[in-house]
Amino acid sequence: MVSVVESFLQGLHRPIILWILSQAPLHGYGLMKELRRETSGPA
Repeated sequence: MVSVVESFLQGLHRPIILWILSQAPLHGYGLMKELRRETSGPA
């Protein structure tokens, strides 16, 4: 079963990507790396 947090985050990828891009100009690998950092749980 997909967790509630994972399900919630699936709908937020576009707004999170737009927010990340508003903070710094990124593309490709840098954007994916930052998206992963923003959407991962506590370390």
